[in-house]
Amino acid sequence: MENSVTPNLVNPLDSKGDKKDGSSDILKNLTSSNAPEGKLLEDAPTIDFSLLKDVVPQQSGLLTILKYGFVGIVGAFLVAIVFFVVTLTDVFSLVSSPLGYTSLTKQLANDNTDIISLKTELNFNKYLLLKGYLDEFGYYGDAFAQNYEIFNTKTSTQAEKSSAGEKIASAKPELKKSFIAAKDIFSKEFDAPLYTTDASTQDTMTLFQQKLIDKLNTKAAELKDSTDMQAKRDYKNYIQIVALISNSELKNLIQSTDFDSLKDEDLYKLVNKVNSIVVNDLNVIQQIKNKRIRWSDIINEINLRTMAVDTSYNQDVYNQLGGIRYTSYDFDSESKKLSINGETKIFDTTNFTLITDLIDSLNNSTLFSNAEMRSFSKSGSLDDGYTASLKLSLNLKDKK
Repeated sequence: MENSVTPNLVNPLDSKGDKKDGSSDILKNLTSSNAPEGKLLEDAPTIDFSLLKDVVPQQSGLLTILKYGFVGIVGAFLVAIVFFVVTLTDVFSLVSSPLGYTSLTKQLANDNTDIISLKTELNFNKYLLLKGYLDEFGYYGDAFAQNYEIFNTKTSTQAEKSSAGEKIASAKPELKKSFIAAKDIFSKEFDAPLYTTDASTQDTMTLFQQKLIDKLNTKAAELKDSTDMQAKRDYKNYIQIVALISNSELKNLIQSTDFDSLKDEDLYKLVNKVNSIVVNDLNVIQQIKNKRIRWSDIINEINLRTMAVDTSYNQDVYNQLGGIRYTSYDFDSESKKLSINGETKIFDTTNFTLITDLIDSLNNSTLFSNAEMRSFSKSGSLDDGYTASLKLSLNLKDKK
């Protein structure tokens, strides 16, 4: 075996603390007390920054694009804010108005004002036409209703019924024409959509109704004190049209009625119904006529019902043969109750039976109801005849 050799460790410093290489002299000089006093190192050189003026960092295309892109986005954002503020609000109205620019909000408000004005004018003219058509319907309806009553009244003569039938036939086409024209107006839109940001609160129907009413009231106020006859008629028309605007009952009645399917009886009821809910001069006259008592029909009906139980009635033989004789009639317009005074004369004892038959005959009439005897007294003899006072009361039936 070979003997192992352990390498000698070399101390960089010898036993005296000196370095073996040439750097030991430098260290001695630095640590020597004989070294120069003051700074160990010289001052750092001064940098001349003027040399850096022309030094430019290396350009990056991507960085440039990002920088200008960000500036563009910020600028566009600011422009958009200014645009929407100017367009949608009146914040800058003091500046924009002199330049002739109107904000979108102002434009929409102006458009709404124009729509309301134009639609109100259109509605005004439509309702003038509607008023005319309803007046025509009332005029021909009056003629139709009168002749319908004559045609269906039992007391009318055959000649009267024949004439009434012809007038009914001639009135129906005119009634249809005015009715269809009125129905067409009711079917058209009364309101119009407006520009608004809150559709849930948009009540255009009420708005346009009120605008039309205001316009009619203004027109009427201008003519109220006029002495001109045409102005007075126009004033009355404007006031009556106001009543038509919110008359939903009339509108529903006309729109739901099929005129061609109406029989004469149905048309008669329709005329009376329209007359009862439309306010105009013709219908007022018609309502007065409807409430007027036709005494000729009433007297004729009483005579017919009396002759059914007294065959000698109206033959001027009362003193010789007896029978029924009336002395007075009285009518209460409020209660529609008719009172009849008279007497009966019979040459036997059946006066009460005669009166009972008369009451039954009157109650069977289409004009009367609730006929009754108010009092009864009897006197006389078989030779002179028995006379009984006659006091009847009965009600007039309402027209259907």
